[in-house]
Amino acid sequence: MHLVRQIRIGAYVIFLCTSYSLSRAADSLGVSSTTIVRSQVQSIAEEIVDHAQLDLKGRVAVSVEGDGPRSLVENAVCQALQKRNGTCLLGAGAVLDQKLQLILLGVDIQVRQQETGWRERKIVTTLDARIVRGGEQAVQWLGTLSRETKDTAQVFPSLQLSSFQKSDESSAMQRLLTPLIVLGGAFLIIYLFFTVRS
Repeated sequence: MHLVRQIRIGAYVIFLCTSYSLSRAADSLGVSSTTIVRSQVQSIAEEIVDHAQLDLKGRVAVSVEGDGPRSLVENAVCQALQKRNGTCLLGAGAVLDQKLQLILLGVDIQVRQQETGWRERKIVTTLDARIVRGGEQAVQWLGTLSRETKDTAQVFPSLQLSSFQKSDESSAMQRLLTPLIVLGGAFLIIYLFFTVRS
């Protein structure tokens, strides 16, 4: 009976060590850049559609120019229009009374090494927006809109800076092996404990 109780205590200790190690490994991994950019673009699209004073009973032509993830911008704007029961048509060539023209000025991703061994990442997404209305093609400037996100992690998935690629891969491997090492150590301690006692 005493042996069964000690095995249960040992199993509980192993479970706690493994859970803690796995949670620390997960905390050190950052969110992918694409996920953050998508969130930023969706926020900008919501603001544009809210302030554009579009006639949502009519269709809206959406065109996106510039370098970067243009399809993310198109999807975000169409989604924002559809939430408000609007109809979205893609392409600059659409002949409609309402045209939403967007220029993706850039998605800037900067990563800085910190003294603690963690990295700080700053992602800035910037868009220019305007509406062209009616047969006379009257232009209404909506402005330059941007979003900035800062976060820290030891490893950022799908990091787009080649200078950090190799060190990130080795750090990720170390973080994934840490729980296995802790688990193996806990098993060894319990094994030695029962072997020495008997």
